[in-house]
Amino acid sequence: KAFYKLCCHMSGDYHQLELDMRLYLTQLSINGEIY
Repeated sequence: KAFYKLCCHMSGDYHQLELDMRLYLTQLSINGEIY
């Protein structure tokens, strides 16, 4: 949790990045490579 708070402090949109990353990885596991 501390690491997460640190990331949020360093970069305000970290949680958005994390969300995008999860969506991307989910997409990969379902469809395989996107590009």
